[in-house]
Amino acid sequence: MNKIVIRMCCTIAALILASHQGLAQKAEELFQKAMQLEEVKGELAKAIEVYSDVVKKSAATKSLTAKALLHIGRCYEKLGKKEATNAYQRIVKDFADQREVVAEARSRLLALENASQSKKVPELSVRQLWTGPGVDIEGGISQDGRYLSFTDWSTGDLAVRDMSTGSIRRLTNKGSWSSRECADFSAVSPDGKQVAYAWLDKSGYCSLRAVRIDGSEPRILYRGTGEYLLPEAWSQDGTEILAVLWGKEAGTNITLISTIDSSLRVLKSFDRGSPGKLAFSPDGRWIAYDHAQDGNAQDHDISLLASDGTRQVRLIDHPANDASPVWAPDGKSILFTSDRGGTPGFWLVSVLDGKAQGSPRLVKPDIGDIRPFSITSNGTLYYGLSVGGDDVYTADIDPTSGKLLSAPAAISSRFVGFNSTPACSPDGQFLAYISSRGRNQSFWAPGNRVLVVRSLKTGEDREYPVNFGPGFELSWAPDSRFLMVVGKDSMPVPHLFQIDTRTGESKVLLDRAWTTNAGHAAKGWFPDGKSMYLTLGARLVRHNLASGERQEIFTWNGHEFDYRFMTLSPDGKQFASWRRNPKTDSLGIVLIAAGGGQAHGLFLIRDEIIRERAGRPAGIAWTPDGRYVMFARRTEADKKMDLWRVAVNGSKPEKLGPLSQQVFDLVAHPDGKRIFFSTSEKTWDVWAMENFL
Repeated sequence: MNKIVIRMCCTIAALILASHQGLAQKAEELFQKAMQLEEVKGELAKAIEVYSDVVKKSAATKSLTAKALLHIGRCYEKLGKKEATNAYQRIVKDFADQREVVAEARSRLLALENASQSKKVPELSVRQLWTGPGVDIEGGISQDGRYLSFTDWSTGDLAVRDMSTGSIRRLTNKGSWSSRECADFSAVSPDGKQVAYAWLDKSGYCSLRAVRIDGSEPRILYRGTGEYLLPEAWSQDGTEILAVLWGKEAGTNITLISTIDSSLRVLKSFDRGSPGKLAFSPDGRWIAYDHAQDGNAQDHDISLLASDGTRQVRLIDHPANDASPVWAPDGKSILFTSDRGGTPGFWLVSVLDGKAQGSPRLVKPDIGDIRPFSITSNGTLYYGLSVGGDDVYTADIDPTSGKLLSAPAAISSRFVGFNSTPACSPDGQFLAYISSRGRNQSFWAPGNRVLVVRSLKTGEDREYPVNFGPGFELSWAPDSRFLMVVGKDSMPVPHLFQIDTRTGESKVLLDRAWTTNAGHAAKGWFPDGKSMYLTLGARLVRHNLASGERQEIFTWNGHEFDYRFMTLSPDGKQFASWRRNPKTDSLGIVLIAAGGGQAHGLFLIRDEIIRERAGRPAGIAWTPDGRYVMFARRTEADKKMDLWRVAVNGSKPEKLGPLSQQVFDLVAHPDGKRIFFSTSEKTWDVWAMENFL
């Protein structure tokens, strides 16, 4: 009997030992995983979580636990957090027998104490400089931080804002949207006396221009023949402008354009994709830019390109999304955005002769969706910060009274804040909308958005990644198979595409098809499926898809009226449109016969106008029976916009119920029992970050 008991005890002991060895092995594997996250991937927050799991493992040896605590302290130090001290103090207190680890922990505690007792430098601070309607982040800041160039989208003019006084001055005098001319991206010269900007003319061609900061002496530096230009920066001596050039034939290129003789030098061409932000080094030797990683269009790395085009160096090569590089004034470091810490943050890397010196350090975590301008001569970073977002909602309505029967509900719980532009198929089976994807911050990055087609019967989504950046209009063909969308691929100007929702294949329907996010442009099919309607400047036309012939439906004087959200009735017989008179500040809905004729006023708003952001009205939609026009309207400041309808016979408008804070597109389902709409609440603020160098 004793022998049996002894054998059983030995067996149990062996099992316990094996189990303990297995758990110890798992603790060691966790430690190696954390090391990989910390030292290879740079994902410090995740590394801390895994190291903490090692510390909690009862099977971990004292040696391994102490090492894990030491690495936790190191990670917290890199993140600039005081929890590092707690980790080091615990090692000294509880692991006295781990001499090497304790010695290093004491050394780090002493270094932290000396740093805190040394002369304090000014603390990093951030300030909001510009918020509210009219903020635009497609320009640049002067080196002294005084002027910010931008596009005044109420008129399309180039303007500057004095950052000390808040005053705004237009540098071009287009004055209204009576023509499609407008300024686009811009950059301020190093001496703060000129602004370079892209200018889109009436025919849709783009030129690079420069104007003095007082609005005098505008001149054309480069006139394209179908290309699109994005000016990014001036050389320090003001003799060249760094720009991205897109062209259907030329592809995408990083270029330098002379301000003296207008000559153009191509430094680098891209077979696919586009570079993100470009920045000149202070000494003029290098151009920093971000670009898609090899085999990964969504995440970016950062490279340096010699300004003479002879040398290229991969500066930041990391699995994270690293983008938007800007140079420090002394040229010794580059600030960039990265999500390598788990959330988007500002990181700084030292640079010497085109090479990174050491590992990047975190400057500020959790920065959100930002677009840096540049760092001024006193070391202040100016940047745009995205606020809010866009989403698509649905609500039930009574088909007879039109009253809202339910509160609005979001269409999707995925990619919240990045969905827009709903369109319901004529057969009522599908809802299409645009969803932004990817994390790179290039404005025109192809493949950055997808077309989503949802079955309203099953809730199933079909997604079509498109090789161009869609615009802000979607329209279904009468057969509920094809979608019309405006977008850009490598073309210099937007084109009109047709997408087959069964195959995802796309083709160009029309060259030079403008679109805006303010409802100026309008496009769609007529019920016969053989023609479509387009707004071209101050003209509404019918375009035959087979012959290309155009029939004029309606024209107007752009200086007298502004027409937006033109929408064809279900029977194809008339259009409804918002019409604004800028002289009297009146706003109303008009009807226009599809066969031609004058606009007939449906109703007029004058005294009770509540100004919306950017001064734009919300979208409009026909009820399926064509008896009513629905629209969104706010009648009290700071209140939600309500759903309204007005009968085409001109009876008094009816309020149907509250929708959301800022409604944009509005769509009715063919059964008359549902509506869909998008919110347009994404805006930009301008901020400054100081004392981070």
